[in-house]
Amino acid sequence: MDHIYELLWFGVGLLLFWTLILILNVILPLRRYGVEVKPFYLVYKSSKLTDLLGKAAYKRRMLWRSLSNLSVVFGVGLMAYALYFLSDNLLRYIRPGTTGVSLLPVLPGITIRLYWLPHLLLAASIGLIVHEAAHGLAAMSENIQLKSAGLIFAFVFLAGFVEPDEKEFEKASSISKVRVVSAGSFMNLVAFLVAVSIMLATFISTPSGIVVVNVSENGCAYQAGLRRWDVIYSINGTLNGIPHLLLNLTEGTTLVMDTSRGRIIVRVDNLHNRSIGISPPYLFYYPSRLGVGPSIDVQLYLVLFWSEIVLSSLAVLNMLPLFPFDGDKFLFYVLNRFTLRGREFRIIYNVLSLSLIVGNMVLSLLKHGPFLL
Repeated sequence: MDHIYELLWFGVGLLLFWTLILILNVILPLRRYGVEVKPFYLVYKSSKLTDLLGKAAYKRRMLWRSLSNLSVVFGVGLMAYALYFLSDNLLRYIRPGTTGVSLLPVLPGITIRLYWLPHLLLAASIGLIVHEAAHGLAAMSENIQLKSAGLIFAFVFLAGFVEPDEKEFEKASSISKVRVVSAGSFMNLVAFLVAVSIMLATFISTPSGIVVVNVSENGCAYQAGLRRWDVIYSINGTLNGIPHLLLNLTEGTTLVMDTSRGRIIVRVDNLHNRSIGISPPYLFYYPSRLGVGPSIDVQLYLVLFWSEIVLSSLAVLNMLPLFPFDGDKFLFYVLNRFTLRGREFRIIYNVLSLSLIVGNMVLSLLKHGPFLL
């Protein structure tokens, strides 16, 4: 029930937000400032951003050219891994006694809980802006000018975009085209490794508590003062086995919780479904070395955690040879250099890739349902 209310308020808030944007677009001359507004879609084109990318590309041309060459090598590897992963995952669903990883589109409130949305949006924005900036820098290092660059806000997601000059791009050599289209996924991979390094350097590897993610307003824990994102350091003097303890309670029990809010006493006198209102997922709390406290530690950890997921997913899946992903163009330009039947091959590998994606999604729904992460 709590989830239904969250989803309802999210939908109402989103509708009101975009209604306000459309009203402002009528009242104010936003187009004069490079802003184009459509329902659930906003584009901001910035000449300053285009100039900034141009200066960065020309000033460090050898660096970006070297990285672009690396991106071609890694692009082949990422494409191979994407095809392998999807094929292997599909076989795991088909083979008896095994199961694959659920692959479903990100639909806020449907396939992913709304409380993850701020972390996911920040991670996705970072990934998409880095991705597009890499395309722009690679294009300019290949003497392909940009017609425009800017930001896109669609539905709830913020992303960057670059628009190379189509005539110059088509005139460029095949290797230049391949460098440009592979640069985005490669920089997502680099950003993923940076996020992993930051997490390893920032957080202590030994957990010292459990992060409260789901706490029902009708439960004993909420009534005692516990809230979402609080940290439970121990229950009745111990950290071990807290998830098991929370799922196996009896009425009349008194729980002494040491938390980030201080000591909280929970008297289990209103037990419903053997729960005091705290439900999975149960996340370990890893304190940081920054000394900023658990409230910031938890949010920073989650941003890095989701950044690792999003950045690695963008790096791998975007190199899948399927329109409109970069892998489609990458393989097409490579094949065009060696054969005149590139268009025929393009149809074949698009059909195969689409079959892998659809097969994984269908079997994910049949096996797991539209579960909420």
